Amino acid sequence: MSKNFNMYDSVRFDEMIRLLGNLDDKIVLDIGAGETSVSARVKTKKTISLDGVASLKPDLVCDLNEGKLPLKDGEVDVVIAGEIVEHLFNARKFLEECYRILSPGGALILSTPNMVSLKNRLRSLFGKIPRHACFPIDYPFKEKYDMQKHVNDFTLFTLRDLLEKVGFKVTKASSSGLLLKNKAILSPKFIKASFGEVLVVRAEKV
Repeated sequence: MSKNFNMYDSVRFDEMIRLLGNLDDKIVLDIGAGETSVSARVKTKKTISLDGVASLKPDLVCDLNEGKLPLKDGEVDVVIAGEIVEHLFNARKFLEECYRILSPGGALILSTPNMVSLKNRLRSLFGKIPRHACFPIDYPFKEKYDMQKHVNDFTLFTLRDLLEKVGFKVTKASSSGLLLKNKAILSPKFIKASFGEVLVVRAEKV
């Protein structure tokens, strides 16, 4: 993540931290932690950072598109994955790996842009698509992969459906609310998750 920490990230982080709860006795894996991480803002028993960019010096370096996460079954209690699934060729495989490395009753805190946010729905009335929308034609070959672009886009419905197919139970769903020009216009408390800019969910291993 960029060092340019903006309102988009700030509100998203706050909501993810709210859904994390108390982590004092938890082993946490923060995936895609980058230069600024959610886990750096909370107290944990142990935090493991994982990223695909070695120069960021995470604890573990891993290409998430390769499939397997370099941890043992049930090794961590909580997985944080902010703005990850939309960039992966096989989001289901990634979520299956998150499920595998979580301890029984463990939780995944995940965020991803909402394809059908209120703002995007209004844009569609004028024939426009979300600025972050994926274009499959951009990815005819894996060699052209760009981690900054989206490969998948999600709604609350499709995200919940995918998580449940993997075996998770979505226990909480929220969003980053409504933002405009780097300003928070509407708090997550006052807008349905399905209309928010960024989806933030807590999914538990059952």
